[in-house]
Amino acid sequence: MLLPPSVEADDLDAGKPLLLDQLQRQLKAAGYRVAGLDAANYETIWAQEVEAVGGVYDAKTGKLQSARFARARGQLVQRVSSDTKASMVLQPNLVLRQAQFSGPAARWDGQQRRVLVSNTYARDYRSDGTTLALSVGLDAYAGSGELVASTYGGASMLYTVNIQAAKNEVRGDLFASDKELGEGVALALTPVLKPSAQ
Repeated sequence: MLLPPSVEADDLDAGKPLLLDQLQRQLKAAGYRVAGLDAANYETIWAQEVEAVGGVYDAKTGKLQSARFARARGQLVQRVSSDTKASMVLQPNLVLRQAQFSGPAARWDGQQRRVLVSNTYARDYRSDGTTLALSVGLDAYAGSGELVASTYGGASMLYTVNIQAAKNEVRGDLFASDKELGEGVALALTPVLKPSAQ
């Protein structure tokens, strides 16, 4: 069972349909039966489980109460698993993670991508340091509600380095295709999938 994906930033919303499509295709190719919980049902059930644990944010500080969140999430998973007979529930996420530059490439979460550079005047550039990159995050739950795996798969470089302007520019083609997200999904799914299909 796939829960609706979450995103770390609103700018990543456009990637949600591509992420779900890739997850469904790759899970089916691995021999799994796949169903998804629609966003409206998810929001209703989640609100009920949050209320049942007394809320997941501290009333005074606004900080997330990790134990309550885990309890509410576990109860949601148990409920969904019981209703649908799902053996595994996946919560997909699009998250920003730190990538390490080394020369012409950046590496993070099992991925290596060439650093995208514009306005170079045909010169070669190398970079060393860190930047933010996009990853697919997956939280996998057993039907009992227990978190069994939390994985990440590197997907896309978020920025093009504009040499002339000496700044990073957000890629306009980030979700122009699902190829990079597909690679991130494959990396994130690898530790989750068992050798024998369900």
